[in-house]
Amino acid sequence: MLAFQQYKKKLAAVVVGGTKQAERLVNKGLFLFAVGSADFTDNYYSPPFSARASQYTVPEFVDLLTSELSKFLLRLYELGARRMLVTGANQFGATGFFAESILTGSADVVFPMNLNSMLALKQDI
Repeated sequence: MLAFQQYKKKLAAVVVGGTKQAERLVNKGLFLFAVGSADFTDNYYSPPFSARASQYTVPEFVDLLTSELSKFLLRLYELGARRMLVTGANQFGATGFFAESILTGSADVVFPMNLNSMLALKQDI
């Protein structure tokens, strides 16, 4: 949030109309957030061992991420953002370091990852 607040100050310094015009621009701006598999895998399944995986079940971790995202979006709203788009990324199973597992022959990691991604999306299995 600090970077966003600093950006608003810099914007106010360069636009005609100063702080008032900068606020208008921020209010009319579109803020795009892509949330998805990397957020989950990088924070839950990070090798070699994840503290998150030992602290939370998959559904609990999904709830935690959702709660943190909600807080983040609310704080942006408080700072003037009015138009926000949160989009999801595709389901995972072959992203990042998991792709290497597939390529090296330990593809058994794919099923549990896809299973967990379905849980994360709260889909029926």
